[in-house]
Amino acid sequence: MSAERTPIPVKETREAVVKAATLAVVLTAIIFGVRHSPLAVYLDPEHLEAWNTLVGEAGGWAKPMFIGIGALVILVGVPRMAVSVAGGMLFGIAMGLATVLAATLLSAMLTFYLGRWLGRHIVERRFGNRYRIVRQVMRDHGVAAVVLIRQMPLTALMVNLLCSVSGVRARHYFFGSVIGLLPGSVIFVIFGAGVRRDFYLRAGGASLLLILVTVATLLVVNRTAWLAPLRELAHRRKKN
Repeated sequence: MSAERTPIPVKETREAVVKAATLAVVLTAIIFGVRHSPLAVYLDPEHLEAWNTLVGEAGGWAKPMFIGIGALVILVGVPRMAVSVAGGMLFGIAMGLATVLAATLLSAMLTFYLGRWLGRHIVERRFGNRYRIVRQVMRDHGVAAVVLIRQMPLTALMVNLLCSVSGVRARHYFFGSVIGLLPGSVIFVIFGAGVRRDFYLRAGGASLLLILVTVATLLVVNRTAWLAPLRELAHRRKKN
């Protein structure tokens, strides 16, 4: 069994950690800048609650509207990270995470059923050999495959469409997406919530989580033998 494990290159690990740390620094700098800009007065809890109240009589429509708009912008290609940071800024950690997960899952399921409606032949023509690679992995590993493919450097649209025609069951896709999307959503919601209060604690905690999750993901993905075709696919995309 150990022979099937792929050793993790030191260079690849170092590059992944550097990228995660750079992203953490950039996000921290942006949020720090926002907190010390004229916008800061509009982002304290009192003003954010006032914003919620403006959206609906008791703020009740704020969260459904965010979920709908968030799902739509993710669907057209806006990074989930941006939606997650916005959710943390507007609603805090707990409610921000709930709304962000709802938006990302809604977008994922809409794309999933869109792919099924378009049909296998259209998706296969668009993605070629990538379709056959994902189909085989999904058919053999179900929920685990969905969880792990969401940790790889592939675009969300590609993952959702390829999964939709891979033969994976909708419920496996849904539960795998919940698990797979959770780590990133938690991290970037915490970053966004740092605008509201406890900036240094939340930014520092989210930065540490980002690096730990990046390393853990690299370990799992590289030591999972049946992910080898997807690893090769991701490496080819990085080179192109």
